[in-house]
Amino acid sequence: MEEVIKLDGDLTESAWQTAKKISNFTQRELYEGEPVTEKTEVAIVYSKNELHIGIWCYDNEPEKIVAKEMTRDFNWGVDDNFEIIISPFNDNRKDNSSWKERTTTIWM
Repeated sequence: MEEVIKLDGDLTESAWQTAKKISNFTQRELYEGEPVTEKTEVAIVYSKNELHIGIWCYDNEPEKIVAKEMTRDFNWGVDDNFEIIISPFNDNRKDNSSWKERTTTIWM
């Protein structure tokens, strides 16, 4: 990644346009292992010192998105959300280095 990524939620920089997107996600809830019900895409761009994760969450009925909590360390189990878990030691264990993305707010 050679250009500056602006942290504004608008994924229009050329890095996002050329990044490979993944979309083969499965559900954790309600039906674990089943395909997701809404289109979701994720791309990662990085440099020596930065890691940026872009998430495109589509919804056929956006008026039904549940996002009541906007506080740090929210109870994510009751709101719609997308969770990213980073395993820095590559041991497939969840640790405290996780980011949670909810509708429009990213906690780091």
